[in-house]
Amino acid sequence: MGHLLELCSLKTNMKYTHHNVLAQVSNDKVQSYVDFLRERHTHLSSEISEDSINLPAHGRIIEEVLSLSAEMSTPTTKYICIIGIGGSNLGAKAVYDAIAGQGDDSLYTRTRKAVWPDTMNPQTLKDMLGYIEGSVDKNEFIIIVISKSGGTTETIANASVVLDAMEHKWGDVSDRTVAITDAESSLSLWADAHHVHALHIPAYVGGRFSVFSAAGLFPLVCLGVDIVQLLEGASKATDGISLEAFSAQSAQALHTAYLDGITIHTMFVFGPAFETLGKWYAQLIGESLGKERTIHNAAKVTGITPLVSVGSIDLHSVGQLYLGGPRDKITTFVYYGGGLSYTIPDHSIAHTSAYITGKQTKDIMSAIYEGTVGAYGKKQLPYSTVELDADIVSEVGFLMQSYMIQIMILGYLLEVNAFNQPNVEEYKIITKQKLR
Repeated sequence: MGHLLELCSLKTNMKYTHHNVLAQVSNDKVQSYVDFLRERHTHLSSEISEDSINLPAHGRIIEEVLSLSAEMSTPTTKYICIIGIGGSNLGAKAVYDAIAGQGDDSLYTRTRKAVWPDTMNPQTLKDMLGYIEGSVDKNEFIIIVISKSGGTTETIANASVVLDAMEHKWGDVSDRTVAITDAESSLSLWADAHHVHALHIPAYVGGRFSVFSAAGLFPLVCLGVDIVQLLEGASKATDGISLEAFSAQSAQALHTAYLDGITIHTMFVFGPAFETLGKWYAQLIGESLGKERTIHNAAKVTGITPLVSVGSIDLHSVGQLYLGGPRDKITTFVYYGGGLSYTIPDHSIAHTSAYITGKQTKDIMSAIYEGTVGAYGKKQLPYSTVELDADIVSEVGFLMQSYMIQIMILGYLLEVNAFNQPNVEEYKIITKQKLR
């Protein structure tokens, strides 16, 4: 049956439990890399202070984000348009959906609407153009254009349509536009030439690791998220106990499974609000670990295939596959028991399903979650559980930073460069050739 390892951080109330029927191997490489990360975290000088592990404590970035947000926010601001794709917007959207999707009206009155143009979706552009057409004041909008490289095709195309429509209606809208990019990119040069506000992503931070840079923090603070609380949670992930108890242990669990031929990881989130978090993690694990060469330039195809499932929806679609199909998957369950809830009334239709009358909707979801985990245990399938505490903003910050560190450790163990994505550039090159 293996063993049950329960690890509760002293710095957060989030509960991480790892249950694995695979043999757990002791790996000195894990400890050596954790020691390296801890040393890097305490070294806050020069360019090293601007890598992703130190972003939550980077005071200058936080001050720039808060200052510009205060400058651009007006009493009439209603629409925050975040134009990016992949790492440029998945992180911010993951945080926002996870928090705002809980129905906490005291925090999110939804007086500001988030619009997320990412791929070339005419319907999203149509909606955005409709908001522009129906508005009388350009101060109702903050347009945020995010591209690490500064030339992402989808991002620049969407930004062109939106900004052109605004300029046709109001003239100069440079004061309502923010570019977030590398300091020397073509987008940064465009911002300088057109007097557009610019925030820069540190050179040592890749797009998928950038959620705690301006790329993630500026949209979130404009949408009302308490980024100080978010970053406090993220900072706890680099604490010595949390680093080893969550990031290192979870990395080692995935590595052990990989060596045993289990190359599929399913993040099974309980609640649609966390689906984008699953997609963010899918990019993190997919782009970071899916490589055809090792760090030593040896030809070796490596990678863990990420899947995202939403409970309880996907229990009625792929649950049979997960429980009864090939044993090629390791699963992480993410569960949050807080947020909005309703009582099931004593209605006649409720009597057609046993035991639900008078129950809270969140209690039903809790029972389904526990039933699913119990079924996995009965089938002796490898899984981990992450149970988030009521302090959801801080917990999400902790979880995301922990996963980014987990991927760094996994890349080290698998001997791949976790910080590049050379094959992604192949489709971009061909795309630009087609457009030319």
